[in-house]
Amino acid sequence: MCTVHALQQNQKDEFFHMGSLLVGDLSIVDWSQIKHFVLSWTIKLFFIPIMFWELNMAIQAVDTALRSNTVGQLHAYQMLVAVIYFWDLCIAATGYFATLRLFGWQIRSCSPYPIAWLVTLICYYPFYGFLYRAFLNYDDDGYYWTTWLDGSPILLAIWGTAILALKFTWIWSNAPFGLLFSNLTNRGIVTDGAFRFSKHPSYISKNMFWWLIAVPFVSPAGISFAVENSLQLAAIGLIYFFRAKYEELHLSEEPRYVQYADWIEENGIFRWVGRLIPIMRCWRPPESDSPSPK
Repeated sequence: MCTVHALQQNQKDEFFHMGSLLVGDLSIVDWSQIKHFVLSWTIKLFFIPIMFWELNMAIQAVDTALRSNTVGQLHAYQMLVAVIYFWDLCIAATGYFATLRLFGWQIRSCSPYPIAWLVTLICYYPFYGFLYRAFLNYDDDGYYWTTWLDGSPILLAIWGTAILALKFTWIWSNAPFGLLFSNLTNRGIVTDGAFRFSKHPSYISKNMFWWLIAVPFVSPAGISFAVENSLQLAAIGLIYFFRAKYEELHLSEEPRYVQYADWIEENGIFRWVGRLIPIMRCWRPPESDSPSPK
């Protein structure tokens, strides 16, 4: 305990102030630290059960793929997707437990933006279940890419390879976080892996993955269903757009992120998008426009 205490740069952190509050020593309580404590634990208590529930689902997906009667390309595809899903959830589930100041894994700050909390939390159960069933059920016709391309084995292989590439990009985007993975928090700026080429590579690959899986633009029920399905999936993409932008606002409190975002917008693979559509460029608080080095 003494060793941990000595290693702390700020020994009067949020735990110190919460302890002071609990014992009634209000004269030394820093209420901003109390707010940080409450928000941090709200995030952990919300996401830890969800991540471990999804980890259980990932284990079941691997088991289902192992027991599948499919053969050839489709079996390899099912197995790879299940394994990547499991790997992704292992990283995410562990990250929420590993918020240890001793190793520099603590939550440095929580997003101060209510809209960020809204667009993030609605992407998870129990909120997403209602949202999906009521408004965003973009694949309710049960028509997927494997059915659409069933008569074209070459296109099936190409399309499946593209899906797997996006899934690999998805996990490649999360892997550099390691035990720093967490929503709505800043636990350190990550610029490695897929982040060397684009901001928000996980969100981009995830949304493209869903479009290729569900092919909402094709529906046996007719063009009206295809348009409706496409609009519903586009609405999910809009949610992720706001998630990304409010993450930028939060992380831009650190000059290092502002410098990273500026570099990506000049050198990233999607730099042309920001040049054509200014709203796609990095969102940041006004005071971060001219960062001073720390």
